[in-house]
Amino acid sequence: MDHFGRARALKLAVKEDYQERSYLGELGYQAKLESYSQFARFLDGGIVQTTVGGSPMEFVGCVEEWVEGETLEAFLVQCHADVSVSFLRTFVQVACEVLQSLFENALCHDDLHCRNIMITPLKGALETTYTVKIIDMGSLKPIGMSRKRFDDLRHIVNHIVAICNAIHERRIANTSERRFLRAVGGLLNSMLDADPDTSLRDPRQIREQFDLAFTRACQDSGDHPVVL
Repeated sequence: MDHFGRARALKLAVKEDYQERSYLGELGYQAKLESYSQFARFLDGGIVQTTVGGSPMEFVGCVEEWVEGETLEAFLVQCHADVSVSFLRTFVQVACEVLQSLFENALCHDDLHCRNIMITPLKGALETTYTVKIIDMGSLKPIGMSRKRFDDLRHIVNHIVAICNAIHERRIANTSERRFLRAVGGLLNSMLDADPDTSLRDPRQIREQFDLAFTRACQDSGDHPVVL
């Protein structure tokens, strides 16, 4: 809590982890995303001195806004009834905005697993509506510096697959939604295509192709598409 009773998230990292890189540089990457609503807002950071087991220790601390809600991992299990095609489309929209925001700043999140994605109810909405926000930017790196197995796009593909699987488990999708989900499979394959000339990687194009697939699915079935 801060001085006004507002919840804050504090992440501490061992200072020795930064012997080969500057913690100020990492905090600077987080500051670049401060104005992007898709990310938990960076508030402050620096060296934190505290006592652990009676011995003084130094950590690199990062303070972010506290994001209410559930992680994507927990949401798909605990809020199963709310996992719908509408939620999938919202997730794709925000995911593309996240990828675009990172691209604009020449950064990669580099740790975009399902526990670093928060699904939070939109306050003030007249019906249950969820939004998506990314937390824990402690692994931010310049594009091309990651050494991890999955890049940000691959993580997003994995999350879309998990959401689609959860929708299939509920077995309540109508004809147009089932047609849309089949089309999503082809789009995911394009996103994973290793050929840069044919792969679907541009965030704007990804969003456009998902919207187009939904519109076509509704038109083919005679349903009227819902505009989000």
